Amino acid sequence: MSRACASAIRVVLTGDEPLCRGALAALLEREADFRVVAQTDDCLGTVGAVTEQRPDLVVLDLEPPARDAAEAARTIRRAGDVPIVLLTRCTRPGALRRALAAGVHGYVPKSTDAAKLAGILRGGCIPGSGMWIRRSRRWS
Repeated sequence: MSRACASAIRVVLTGDEPLCRGALAALLEREADFRVVAQTDDCLGTVGAVTEQRPDLVVLDLEPPARDAAEAARTIRRAGDVPIVLLTRCTRPGALRRALAAGVHGYVPKSTDAAKLAGILRGGCIPGSGMWIRRSRRWS
């Protein structure tokens, strides 16, 4: 059960693997300051969720079905001014540069320790980890 509070960070999760997406939702819901407001399996579903839910953060799999991360980020950004963080297996510099140029705020490798994920998504940066996320003014 969620322990979400009134000032919780509202999150939309997007990924094509239901088991992983659900596990991530359960992990974030254990945190008092996170509330998963929607889970989607593609970019179009995310656009709808962003428009309807007005989340504080979108967590996006690097390779959602039918679109690359950069195109997905551009589409999502047009739906709302919301920070986007990639959760990815892929750390190819070219793909990450394109995604960051398209408006993604940062990325988190899927090899990240689950215990560190909430802290990273809160806008932190783990020195030396290669993960980078710009802090959003929405929950600073």
